[in-house]
Amino acid sequence: MIDRRSLLSRLAGAAVALPLLAGPSQAGGRIRDVLIKDGKFVPATLRIAPGDIVVFSNRDDTEHTVSSDNRMFDTGPVRPGESIRIGFPDAGQHRYHCRLHPRMKGRIIVG
Repeated sequence: MIDRRSLLSRLAGAAVALPLLAGPSQAGGRIRDVLIKDGKFVPATLRIAPGDIVVFSNRDDTEHTVSSDNRMFDTGPVRPGESIRIGFPDAGQHRYHCRLHPRMKGRIIVG
């Protein structure tokens, strides 16, 4: 779980980091999953609808980040076993990477 101070430092831009809560999405969209495992984002490309929330879950044995290429969002370090939610309210394309492992890349297509 992410503490309040850590969460506030992760909020930025059009994509919105949200606290990890049980139950339905508070934004009214679907919850979609991206796993971080074996040094990859799985799936590497995810198509979602505006308002959907993506849960990035670190199932690897090391820290990773989910960092937008255009700096609209950056989770900071996500520890093994930790998850972070990012809401995508608007149509568009978001390429992202892990700042700690630049070969790790992914893309969210909203719309």
